[in-house]
Amino acid sequence: MKTAGIQLHLKGHCIETAAKNEFHRLMDDYFTSSGDRVDPFIEEKLELLREFLDESDFPGLRASDERLAGVREGTVQIVRDAQGKPELKNLTDCDCKDHNHVIRSKLLRLFGWWSIFAGGITAFSICPICGQAGCPIGVGTTGIIAGLFALVKQYGTYFVKFFKRRPYTKN
Repeated sequence: MKTAGIQLHLKGHCIETAAKNEFHRLMDDYFTSSGDRVDPFIEEKLELLREFLDESDFPGLRASDERLAGVREGTVQIVRDAQGKPELKNLTDCDCKDHNHVIRSKLLRLFGWWSIFAGGITAFSICPICGQAGCPIGVGTTGIIAGLFALVKQYGTYFVKFFKRRPYTKN
């Protein structure tokens, strides 16, 4: 007997959210389809997803791979192993043709945060050296401080995760 497998696309969300979304989609298909269903394995797929959602350690899965955490785009299959338990197979990267849009969007977001912080700081600040508003030195300092704030806002969680790992601790 052929067993049903489910392929999930992990784009912008974690494995748990992708599995829940697929479960809800299959439930909608199950209850809205007529007697001659399009997918003959829909009940098996629903049962497989239900077991996967009930029995999986999602924090552990998200910590094991960036694709399962939704940080990087990827695909994965949920199938049954030899004992009949749900397992993940064929975790792969998606074939994205244009990687430049990711870089552009991150730069635009960083520039947006920089401009918000720079505008906020400039509205209520004076030069720390001469005490005048609109001083070139004060504006330059404001730009640097706003840039640091924007970096922390956009990439702060990565810095925190990096320092929490403590790669240089002794046993």
